[in-house]
Amino acid sequence: WTPEPERVFETDTDCVLSIYNFGDTPVAGTLTVESSSPAWKLSPEESEVRLDPMERKAITLPLSVPTPDVAPDAWITIRGAFGDGGEPVLAFWVGHPEAGERKP
Repeated sequence: WTPEPERVFETDTDCVLSIYNFGDTPVAGTLTVESSSPAWKLSPEESEVRLDPMERKAITLPLSVPTPDVAPDAWITIRGAFGDGGEPVLAFWVGHPEAGERKP
């Protein structure tokens, strides 16, 4: 556990997510974004994705950053649904630099 968020943002920004298919067959599916706070919003909330074998894609997702008094931090979770290709999950903690230290 760390008292600091994984990433700190002061204003709205673009987040670049790199996705990979290390398999030997193409995969297609959906990425779904969830947030522990509705004030922290990564858009779009759902994206269709197709990857060929050994392909890497960079997806740019705009992040809405609230003021620290509204929501000082949040967990962002991105879930993949790729059928036989698997169900990967990425989760990271974001925060505002003025929010201070979070207690576990």
